[in-house]
Amino acid sequence: MSVFSLLVPLGLLGLIGIAVLIIIYIIRPNYQQKVVSSTFVWKMSLRYKKRRLPTNKLRNILIIICQILILAIMAFILSRPVMLLKTELFEDEAIVILDASASMRTIDDNGTMRFERAINEIVDLSYDIERKGGYMSVIYAGETSEYFRKRCTAAEMDEMRADLKDIISGDTYVWGYGGSDIEGALTKSEQVLALNPEAKVYVYTDKTYGYLPDDIILANVTAPSEEWNAAILDAKATREDNFYYVSVDVACYGRAESVNIKVDVQGPNGTILQNVFSYETVQDIEDGQVLTVVFKVKSEDGEEMSDKDGVGRVYVPIDEAKRAYSFKTILVSLDVDDSLELDNSFSIYGGERPTIKIQYFSLLPNPFFQGALGAIKRYYSDIGLWNIEYKEIKQGTTDYALDGFDFYIFEHYVPEELPTDGVTFLVDPQGSPRDGGYRVVNGVNYGSRRQTLSAENIDSPLLKDIDAEHLWITQMMRLADVDDSYDVILSNGNDPVFLAKNNKDEQVAILAFSLHYSNFALTNEFSLLFANILDYYFPMTITKNVFEVGEETTVNARGEFLNVSGYKMNKTIEEFPSTIKFDIVGTYTLTQTTYLGGKTVEETVYVKMPEEECDIWAQDDGLNSPYRFVEERSQINDLLLYFAIGLVALLFIEWILHLMESI
Repeated sequence: MSVFSLLVPLGLLGLIGIAVLIIIYIIRPNYQQKVVSSTFVWKMSLRYKKRRLPTNKLRNILIIICQILILAIMAFILSRPVMLLKTELFEDEAIVILDASASMRTIDDNGTMRFERAINEIVDLSYDIERKGGYMSVIYAGETSEYFRKRCTAAEMDEMRADLKDIISGDTYVWGYGGSDIEGALTKSEQVLALNPEAKVYVYTDKTYGYLPDDIILANVTAPSEEWNAAILDAKATREDNFYYVSVDVACYGRAESVNIKVDVQGPNGTILQNVFSYETVQDIEDGQVLTVVFKVKSEDGEEMSDKDGVGRVYVPIDEAKRAYSFKTILVSLDVDDSLELDNSFSIYGGERPTIKIQYFSLLPNPFFQGALGAIKRYYSDIGLWNIEYKEIKQGTTDYALDGFDFYIFEHYVPEELPTDGVTFLVDPQGSPRDGGYRVVNGVNYGSRRQTLSAENIDSPLLKDIDAEHLWITQMMRLADVDDSYDVILSNGNDPVFLAKNNKDEQVAILAFSLHYSNFALTNEFSLLFANILDYYFPMTITKNVFEVGEETTVNARGEFLNVSGYKMNKTIEEFPSTIKFDIVGTYTLTQTTYLGGKTVEETVYVKMPEEECDIWAQDDGLNSPYRFVEERSQINDLLLYFAIGLVALLFIEWILHLMESI
């Protein structure tokens, strides 16, 4: 359909010129005053009457018409005349959002996954779009959303269908372990809707929604009469009175069932992995119920071992002989035949805490060190992070070791050579070791003139939670020729009093004063300093032992690199701290070789399926409608040239008519 239109309608004001032209013709005199003989007048009058009068009138009328048309065309030229060719026809186009969440792994009685059913239905839709010669886009909605294919033409449909079926094998995409970013996919669909606002949006999912916009077509791929799921939502081992007890959160979705729960404590109490303490129970769980099952030694009063202790909690007594104060792995499993296997097992790690061996040697043993080391040992034992083994060399002997420990403390004494397999902490050094990177000049006694300490590197992790302004000293060892590899942490304004270095060859900290001549040991800062030193030189590789799919975490290392290996993952990290994300359910091993001592350290974590994905009948609140800008498509044909041609033609005709008038 074509429509005549003006881009600058104000140009029509030029039509006022037509009215001005008419007024000019009205008021213009229609005679000429001449002096002629009467004979001439009669001759001219006779000739005009016989031959010229009809022609003159017609010519004058044509001239007026030409002038009016000229003014009209000029007005239209000022108005920019165009022809709009309008169409409301769009190609047949479909935007498909494919839910790739973990719950889409649910299998019906025929052994078909929801994800497979979704892909089969998408393939059928693609044939329909191909027959109509339209376009098809597929947006993959996993933990994040991305275009799998964008505006595929009919010629590209076969390749797209083949690639869709390849997803199931897991070679193209790691799918079906986490959640789905449906809302993000709807936002991405707006890229195609901007080109074709009439495209249809399909969402292939197993979710239901309380609200569904009219412009979204929901394709639910569940099989309601056949699918149900028993799931381990979470499991943990809690240390109490030096022994672990196990708690498991179990749920059922789709039906009520009797669920057999098994717990195998592998490698208990420092034994080999093949040794197992096994616990087992069968519990009736209602549809939609979450039940916490606690495997624990029966208490003396027996109260907490009643059948139910509050809503959703049950205690299962275990034999006291099967208590574990350490373990290598705890494997929790459900012996059920449900529709989703991914959440039927769970592994608990962290039952064997890494050990830090500390040696303390002093010519004059300090009770402050003994108290601080005892507090640190208890603290790290309580939080389950480190197992501290502490050895103090007896006074009066020099039977200290320079190897075999992780942390060496020398007070009022410096060995000729520093240990090479661990961290060395020198307190009130009376000299310098070979290649120590500093030189002791002399001891300085300030007497009653206390020297307030100040932080030289306030951002140092060694000063975490420490307020240096409250600390003072009255005596210290003055150091000189300090190597650039040392970082000065505290000073008395002139001289360094606490300095440290941490590189792959040397890990040394120096406290250049005795605790006897300072208030340091009388404050909380002294214990905090010890904790900071351990955190600084023995950083936690990872913050915990259980993560959800898609969860990011920070990793660190005491060596040059850290290797993270697991199902479809083998990654080497060389910059620390670094961030990693686990994409697949399963066990991952983090391996490193320490700078000092070349010790191989392995830590293991378990990555579980998100709890919300275990509910295979989950209903969300609703979806947001993607933005569509609907307007008629228009094609503009400029008519200016045609009007210009008409104007020139009329001007030529008018010129001819005026020329004839003079003949």
